Amino acid sequence: RRVLFRSDKILTIGSCFARNIERALRNLNLNVVRSKTSGLEGLTDIANKYTTRSILADLRLALSDEPVTDEMLLRSINVNAQGLARNLALGGMGAAGAKGHPLDQVLKVSREFINVIAQARDADLIILTFGLVEIWYDREVGIYLRLQTSMGEIKKEPGRFALHVLSYEDVRADMTEIFSLIREKGKAGVQILATVSPVPLHNTFRDQDCLQANSYSKAVQRAALEEVLGKFDNVYYFPSYEMVALAAPSVAWVDDDFRHVRPETVDRIMRKVIAAYLGDLGALPPEKDALKRMLAAKTYDSIISTVDRYLAASGKTAAGCPLFIQYYYGASCLALGRTAEGLALIDLVLQANPAHPNANKLRASHSGA
Repeated sequence: RRVLFRSDKILTIGSCFARNIERALRNLNLNVVRSKTSGLEGLTDIANKYTTRSILADLRLALSDEPVTDEMLLRSINVNAQGLARNLALGGMGAAGAKGHPLDQVLKVSREFINVIAQARDADLIILTFGLVEIWYDREVGIYLRLQTSMGEIKKEPGRFALHVLSYEDVRADMTEIFSLIREKGKAGVQILATVSPVPLHNTFRDQDCLQANSYSKAVQRAALEEVLGKFDNVYYFPSYEMVALAAPSVAWVDDDFRHVRPETVDRIMRKVIAAYLGDLGALPPEKDALKRMLAAKTYDSIISTVDRYLAASGKTAAGCPLFIQYYYGASCLALGRTAEGLALIDLVLQANPAHPNANKLRASHSGA
């Protein structure tokens, strides 16, 4: 089923894997809403939300029929004796152990973040990544934290924070409300792509091995999502979790660390996903490695036809493409005798990167042209 047009507005919500997806979609020249706020110095992970409960809390606030007031935001903001504030529901400003920032700055960033999530109202496609099921609850203010608070704070106020491990029923109910909220408050015809993040738990607060806790975390979310999908005709699953977990470690993980998914692996996943929904692989930029292999095999016609198909589908010119496309297309033009066109592209490559060794060799070999 076709669920995406190139002009559609896309919003990514969820774990750090959602940020990886956002980057990959930008590389495909799609219309992706930027999830990051202007932020506070050193805090780059404010948008990351790992649990269904955190995502649901954000959507309830951002999609509320009532205007979001400072009083609403202050509910999750803690101000210490020095007057420094932390938003316990956001990454970096509280749950990750930051010391705090001026209250007006924290309020500003908090509002910016909620405004980002509020773009779910007019997005054509929302991509959700669900990460884990362990979440800390602040009994004092009645909110779920974005991540665990510091052990120092737990020891300082031993009765304030509690670890909640979400059950299958919890996750299923959260997902149902998340999808319902988006369908009710979002744009008519809004589509949702959902997945379970392949990024594993780094640690666990449960009395068990982290591998065991991670297995439960992924399994319960994957099973709940499978059941909830059947209740919504605008929600689709894409198997990023399976595509990473079942791949060879050298392909899936950075330095085989089983922790950080290789960016090129995310790119391949999203190419396959978006190609399926766009219905035209030619509308996506060619892969650099594919063009490199074609050039090594001297299949210049294949490079030309691959790039031409993309140019026709995207409305771009070769001069407006990424540097690697300009290089491989220009090199193929030169090999096929299209000298003027090829040199024009090689010159563009050298303008952007004067030290490009292969482009310099090509330019030198055609210096008299």
